Amino acid sequence: KGPWTEEEDRLLREGVTKFPKKQWSKIADMIVGRTDDQCAKRWRESLDPNIDRSSWTEEEDGLLLRKYDEYGTQWQKIALFFPGRPGLHCRNRW
Repeated sequence: KGPWTEEEDRLLREGVTKFPKKQWSKIADMIVGRTDDQCAKRWRESLDPNIDRSSWTEEEDGLLLRKYDEYGTQWQKIALFFPGRPGLHCRNRW
């Protein structure tokens, strides 16, 4: 399926509220044409209100380079060093 619509995003937010333990298969059942993996990824990388959307600092940029040297393209591992910044955001910044 193509890009997420505003309605799908609304349903995803509603599902996360309804199923606070993030039961992705139940949430996906609320959104026609989306899988549990798609819902989880959309939440983690785009909609989670805990995502840090602030500008990257010089310190973070330096740490990102060091962690890339250490872990290569293991972005989920690298993201563990950047609270609030998903792996996709780390990859995009790199």
